[in-house]
Amino acid sequence: MWCDYRTGEFLTAMLRAVIESVVEFCQKRTQSKNFLKRAAMNFKGVLNTCSVIASLAAVAGFAASSAQADNTGFDSIHGKIRVGGRVCFDGHSHGGSGSGASRKVAEMRAVSSWYDYTAGEYGSDWANIHKAIKKSMRCSQSGAGWSCDVEATPCR
Repeated sequence: MWCDYRTGEFLTAMLRAVIESVVEFCQKRTQSKNFLKRAAMNFKGVLNTCSVIASLAAVAGFAASSAQADNTGFDSIHGKIRVGGRVCFDGHSHGGSGSGASRKVAEMRAVSSWYDYTAGEYGSDWANIHKAIKKSMRCSQSGAGWSCDVEATPCR
């Protein structure tokens, strides 16, 4: 496979090539005296374009490296099953808990707790509660407010 979507190796190499091309283009263009004169006269000259392109390429490179670094690889220790268009853990679920003044706040905090644990363990691709299967939410009310516990099997 020429592009490993799990590690983003191709994407990282491609972004590196784009950034190098932009830098080379800008260096060649700025060495020309006529170009510098035209760019100085035109506020929206290629110098500004080069700066914008280089900035966008750097941001895209950072985003790609962040996404690549997000996958922890620990998902490989669990069996997987296919459910519809998703890949899910087979017989392995995660839980989260939360509390708050209202049931809605307690539920949101429980889901957030589930997300934080799952994303930390396997990466954010696995931590989407909407993609998860076998979801359950149990809540109870006490004098101080609400507490909720969520359990779900991660899918991506």
